[in-house]
Amino acid sequence: MSTVFLRSGWTAWAAAGVLSLALASCGTSGQAPASAPKPSSAPAGSSSSTATIRVGLPVLDANWAPLYAAQDQGFFKKQGIDVKLYTFNGDAAVDQALAGNSVDVDVASLVGLIHLINAHQPVRAFWGGFNQAVFEWVSPTLTSMSQAKGATVGITTYGSLTDQLTRYALQQEGVDPSSVHFLQTGGSPSTISALKSHQITLGILSPPFSFMAANEGMHVVLKESQIIPAWPEQVLFAHQSYIQQNQDTLKKFLIGLAQGMEWVKAHPQGAAQVIEKHLKFSPEYALPTIQAITPGYSPQGEISQAGLTQFWNVMKASGVVKQPMPTQDWLDSSLLNTESTWLAPHLQGGS
Repeated sequence: MSTVFLRSGWTAWAAAGVLSLALASCGTSGQAPASAPKPSSAPAGSSSSTATIRVGLPVLDANWAPLYAAQDQGFFKKQGIDVKLYTFNGDAAVDQALAGNSVDVDVASLVGLIHLINAHQPVRAFWGGFNQAVFEWVSPTLTSMSQAKGATVGITTYGSLTDQLTRYALQQEGVDPSSVHFLQTGGSPSTISALKSHQITLGILSPPFSFMAANEGMHVVLKESQIIPAWPEQVLFAHQSYIQQNQDTLKKFLIGLAQGMEWVKAHPQGAAQVIEKHLKFSPEYALPTIQAITPGYSPQGEISQAGLTQFWNVMKASGVVKQPMPTQDWLDSSLLNTESTWLAPHLQGGS
């Protein structure tokens, strides 16, 4: 069986990104740009009265509910910033956009960040707050991960978070990842379609698509929480120079994001309507999805320490790193270390 096993990560991962640079904009315009967004005419930190931050998201996902809520509720606007959200087709594409300065900030997996750093890109994480372990591996035919030998397994893109998690899950369940065939299927919507059409035997899904698969009679083969109870699902990262030169604007952005998280936690019905609107989710799945993901939100930007331990275990098992990176090599903690002075006064418990 064929597979792609990424050790340095960059070559195949970057190639996947080049092939995936078709964007769907979830920003205020609602229009899909024909190509990667061009550098902002009023970059964050400029003398313009309204700074613009271009934020890259790897896939359409309910996890971004606080970002959508912050836009809809006017939290970003109240901070005097214009936040434009761009959705890509996986980690590789969104991280390529950051490397090429087509977006200012990625809200994406720590896996993608490590690939960029290994490729000598001058990027660092500066915030967390997304500590969910909600992925599920589902199959129309298999009932356990131990049956996956020889199967065709769907992942988002090679080298992505879903790729590394799936390889780790297979190993934990006694299956050699080299004994399966990995197929790039994109995000959860296309993965569930590939499962239904039998293009793949096993796929990794996030809510609500895991709920949809169960309603289709598919088997939940394994839950992420069974092998990794805590996980730093996404982090915010940018070029080091951008972080250093735009501290005030990033604080405004993070205040809006934190208020969005509080609002989602305090208003689950309203948050369900937000993802119905932005992601076209069915009402029957929207509220259960919000209920599944909100416990992992940290308005203060926490990056789960228990999750980091698990993350480095996954990275070592996948061959991406030999040892955990020193914190200063992947994290700029300047904003996290001072959040009690500039963020706390703006947190109102979601009211």
